[in-house]
Amino acid sequence: MGEELTRRQFLKAGSLLGIGTFLGLQSCEDLFKPGPHLLFEQLESSCASDGETAQLQGGKGKLSFSGAVETPNPCHDLQAELVTMRCGPTERCPNTHEVAITSKPQGGSCIECLGSVPYQGEIRGLEAGLYAITITHDGRPIAEAQVQVD
Repeated sequence: MGEELTRRQFLKAGSLLGIGTFLGLQSCEDLFKPGPHLLFEQLESSCASDGETAQLQGGKGKLSFSGAVETPNPCHDLQAELVTMRCGPTERCPNTHEVAITSKPQGGSCIECLGSVPYQGEIRGLEAGLYAITITHDGRPIAEAQVQVD
């Protein structure tokens, strides 16, 4: 027979899954894995577009970022991937990362206006040091900065 969960264990597991879902993680393990990992959240899109933006800020063991992607209309979904840059064919560059944000149109009809899709996120699990970070929107570099993490 299978092992039964106590009510407390069940609620704890559900809470962790809820947090992981809220933060856009693929699993609860992403909350606790060592090394850098990305948390990303798309915010509500609109027609008002002030162009593309991206900001970066260092913190204790993490780096925070936010911005907005300009899209053909506001009915787009964003996805983000953390890429550790390479120094050569097989060697990775320490403390050099790209946050690659891509947009995909949602299905169905949409209002005809230039869209702006805001986002926010964090790179967690970073050791103290200086990091070279690039944020790209659909392959275009939007922000490049040296960011100090404590």
